[in-house]
Amino acid sequence: MNLSEYQNELRQLTFGKRLPTAVYVYREAGSDYGPELNQVVAKLAVRHELGDRFNVIKFRTDELKVSFLSSQ
Repeated sequence: MNLSEYQNELRQLTFGKRLPTAVYVYREAGSDYGPELNQVVAKLAVRHELGDRFNVIKFRTDELKVSFLSSQ
């Protein structure tokens, strides 16, 4: 996925908090970010062994960068 494709996927999200350079969404069981973003989130969560504690995802809109955050 390149930056343009990533940005297109983010534009299709119908939920989340949008800021000028990021979109924040909750990470819950059953959350659907669209097929491409679901795959990215799943791969990163497995690769970095992220548990349920990281329940917020920050998608940067100006670069291909994803951060997993905890709201607890």
